[in-house]
Amino acid sequence: MIKSIVTGGGHEQDKVHGARLAHLMSGVDYVLQYDVSDLVDAAREAYPDAFIGVRNK
Repeated sequence: MIKSIVTGGGHEQDKVHGARLAHLMSGVDYVLQYDVSDLVDAAREAYPDAFIGVRNK
């Protein structure tokens, strides 16, 4: 499920999807980010440039 979310259902390495995912994660409360840290980590790994400036856990 995490891979599907991170890749956007087959849009692997799609910079637009990565930017949208980073924007979504930046608006998520840090407590929730802790709860879904495996998703956040996978997204950061797949789109490192998109997550510049997005708060770390």
